Amino acid sequence: MSLPTDPAHPAHEDPPPFLGTWSRVYAAVGVYLALLILLFALFRGVFEQ
Repeated sequence: MSLPTDPAHPAHEDPPPFLGTWSRVYAAVGVYLALLILLFALFRGVFEQ
C-alpha cells in the first residue's frame, strides 16, 4: 500500500454518512443557515416594538 505524496489531498476520501456527497452536505448546511437567518429576521419583525 502506497501513501499519497500530498497529505492535504488524499487519493481517496470517505463519503459522508448521509446525503451521498460532500457537496450535498455543504448545500444542506447553507440552506439550513439561510432558513435560520430568515426565521430570526421574521421573529425580530414580529416582536420588535
